[in-house]
Order: sequence, then C-alpha cells, then structure tokens
Amino acid sequence: MRRETWAGTQSQVSSAPIPELTAVQEAIQKARARQADGWESLQSLTDWEIYTDGSAPIKNPGGAIGFSSVFVLDKETAWEVYGGTPGRTSEPATSNNRAEIAGALTILEVIYQLTQQGESLPGRVMIVCDSQYVVNCAQGRWKKHKNKDLWRRFDQLMCVARGKKVKIDFRWTRAHVGTKWNERADVLAKDGAFLAIGQDAPQSSDVGSCSPHEPSETKAAVKDSDCHYTLYLYSEMTGKTGAKGSYRLATPNRERTAVVELDDVITLDEAEYQVLLEGFHDLLKTLGDADRDSKDFRVAVDSSRDLMLKQIRGQYGVKSERLQPLHKQVLQTARKFAGVHWNKSDKKDMKEALKSW
Repeated sequence: MRRETWAGTQSQVSSAPIPELTAVQEAIQKARARQADGWESLQSLTDWEIYTDGSAPIKNPGGAIGFSSVFVLDKETAWEVYGGTPGRTSEPATSNNRAEIAGALTILEVIYQLTQQGESLPGRVMIVCDSQYVVNCAQGRWKKHKNKDLWRRFDQLMCVARGKKVKIDFRWTRAHVGTKWNERADVLAKDGAFLAIGQDAPQSSDVGSCSPHEPSETKAAVKDSDCHYTLYLYSEMTGKTGAKGSYRLATPNRERTAVVELDDVITLDEAEYQVLLEGFHDLLKTLGDADRDSKDFRVAVDSSRDLMLKQIRGQYGVKSERLQPLHKQVLQTARKFAGVHWNKSDKKDMKEALKSW
C-alpha cells in the first residue's frame, strides 16, 4: 500500500472546489468567530473527544445535507461546528454518507488549520461517530469505493496529522440511545442541512403546543393542561412483519379504545406511527361528524416510543425510508389541530392503561 509522505501531502493540501469541503471550511470559520472562547479552550486540551454526525433529513440522496462536530471541552460545554450544503443530484450527489464524512473531515480540517497557524496541537484525538460506514472506512476495514473526492481529502489530512504526531482514533457509538453529545451532534447536523437551504429545522413548535409542560411530565400533569383530548398509544410486534396497535381517545368525561391490525410492519416505531395516524383520523372524523372545527381543539399524545417522539419534535432526523412518509403525514395531520403536546410514557404503564388490548 502506498502511503503519502508528510512533505508530499503538505504540498497537495489546498482548498478544493467541492461543495462539502467548502461548507466545512466555512463552518469552522463561523464557529471560531461565534465561539471564540471555546476555540481558545480547545487549544489548551491535549486530548480531544469529538462527536460527529451527518444528516440528510429531507431527501436521500439528492437532498440538502448537514454535518456537525461537537468538540467536548468538559462535562457541560463543547465547541460546536456545523453546516451543510443544498441538495445536488449530479454526481457525486449529496447523500447521508457524504454528510457523515464531512462531519469527520471537520475535525481534520481544524487540526490542519492549527498546523498552518503554528498553534499547539492535541496529542490524541478520539472521534466518536454513529456511522459504521465512516468508522470502518477510516480504519481501513472497508474499501472506499464511493465518495472518493472526500476520502482523498480525508487521507491527505490524516497524513498531515500523523506528520505532526497527532494520534487519531475512531470509535463507533449507537445512535439515539441517549448519549448526550451524540444527540447534540444529531440535532446540529439536521440544523446544518436546513440552514443550507435558508430554512429553520422543524421544531415541536411547528406542530403546535398546547401546554408549557416538558415531555417528561406525568399523565396527571397533562390532564391539568388545556388539552381537550388525550390520545394514548401502544404497539407491539406479532411477527417479523406484523404488529398490533391500540389507541385510547379520551376526554375528561368519556373515552373509547380501538385496536389496529398492521401488516407489512418491521419495527415498533413504524407501527406506532401508523397507530398515531389512525387515532388522529378517528378524532378528525369525530369532530367532523359533530360539525366542529379541529382548529378549535388541542390534543395530548402519550407514547412510549422515544425515537418517534424525538423525530416529531425535530430532535432527531428521520433516516429510515419507511418512516419518512409516516413522519411527514403525522406532521401534516397534527397541524389540523390547534396544537399537539407530545408526552413520553412508560411502556409498561401504557400497556396497563390499555386494558382492552
């Protein structure tokens, strides 16, 4: 295997006319200006830990993409770099994988800029990423068949780091399991994609809010809010491609429960999305039959599916092609009400509450 030398690489590294690379360099400059104190703090650390992520929240491939790198300064603070590029269908088309590479490239570009300025460098860098594609390609376990323009830059900058005695390691982490900085990187990457097309990332406020309570509030707190209806959801798999769901539509005075049989479903989140839509449609029909305007009513939704709730609130991107159309339908339907408040409930408690399951 041919390994590039420090001197050879130094002469090759330059700003390349590749949109993702340009976006990375611009994002770093903005972060340095926006968080000058964090930039200085970073340079005082000898060991770096950085969480990266990439996102294609609208369309993959071909849609706007975002990337992020969260440089951990201490347990509570971080220096954050994020950005994105508009969608591109011409080759190489924008994609989630290119966004993930851009997140890792951000760290190498930061190191390269420090070398150019003669600033102090870390001795060791740990890059934590939830993309197995990036981690395995970076470590040489997988061949870099695609996105060669970005990987070429990656290899050049890795050589720069090696030449300066900076040891760089990669560690894979599972996404959406509550890891603080991984979750932050996920949010920033999504923000970067929408920023690239001049839009704000969808937040929970986009689908309405009928209560100031945080999602972790109890059911009792939701009953005290000003929501007119509460929709309780529960789903469970019945086979590899089948599921059963149940929803309870409740008001302070009455309630009713319905069971939904689902085919061609492979995950609980997919099932829960479908049950939620069934409950919404039931409520809309009920209000329509009574000649009532749904815009006059607010709804509280209780679900145990953390991933679905965070996707709806805009905290997580929706990477699954099976979930993307369901997510879109839920947001569109939720806007037909005066507001929707999303509550996280315990699955065991929810199953107990739905006695008619």
